[in-house]
Amino acid sequence: MVNLLVEAGLKTETRARLDDVRESRWVSKGWTDLHVAVAFDRTDELLSLIKVRERGSLDCRDKEGRTPLHLAASKGHERCARVLVDAGADVDARSNDGRTAVYRAASNGDRRMVEMLMEVGADPTIASTDRGRSALDVALDKGHKEVVEILEWGEAVLNAARRGELKHLESLLEKDASVKYRDQYGLTALHAATIKGHKDAVMMLVEFGSDIECQDTEGHTPLHLAVEGGSIETVEVLIDRGANVNAKSKAGATPLYMARAMGYDEISQFLLEKGASSSSSLPSSLSSSLSSML
Repeated sequence: MVNLLVEAGLKTETRARLDDVRESRWVSKGWTDLHVAVAFDRTDELLSLIKVRERGSLDCRDKEGRTPLHLAASKGHERCARVLVDAGADVDARSNDGRTAVYRAASNGDRRMVEMLMEVGADPTIASTDRGRSALDVALDKGHKEVVEILEWGEAVLNAARRGELKHLESLLEKDASVKYRDQYGLTALHAATIKGHKDAVMMLVEFGSDIECQDTEGHTPLHLAVEGGSIETVEVLIDRGANVNAKSKAGATPLYMARAMGYDEISQFLLEKGASSSSSLPSSLSSSLSSML
């Protein structure tokens, strides 16, 4: 472990610190080089180490089942957490006690870490196995008001958008409720509003900073779901605000492909007029409908 850390550029401030790495306590914890780099909050060294590892090894575990991301969340090392997430670490990985990274951040009252993890799709509803509590439960128990607001208001925004409740939605957004909250399918409030055809809610969410190209777990953008919902007005709103008409889902479906597959001739024609490509290869089958999820 020491050799790999040194090769990757991990500079120790003192000889004693290098000796610490050698000490059996690291071995007894089951920590890898990634765990150690995160423990010292060494972002540059972490990046170097990641370059020589396979993607799956980012979720390596210590003897308690903790991944490097768990450790970053527990210690509040936001930059290290961001590096790991950007490199493909599993944001919902569970340790032996069933706790996720967002659970640990919520338990510590770390608002910034919770926000970052939520933005990249962490599921705050996952309950730990030791006490059966979610991130919201532990934040409530410990009185971390700001974290509770992030977790509660984010879900409230999604629900208000889904139902097209404009006054409630506006009230939440004016209180700085997050528009980046995602449910277990990776759906944001903007996804929910678009598939339901709530164009006014869509306009409001975009105005308050919703990412118009955000993708759910299947790679669908809000435009994909607006097409699936069959509302040409909502499709127009998104395209007028810069939505990519040729965005592809993980299955390779474009909005135009979805419109044609669903028999929405008017939407298909509109997409073509707005620059949709009709020459790209089409997937063999359309991703399953998300309507039942909303």
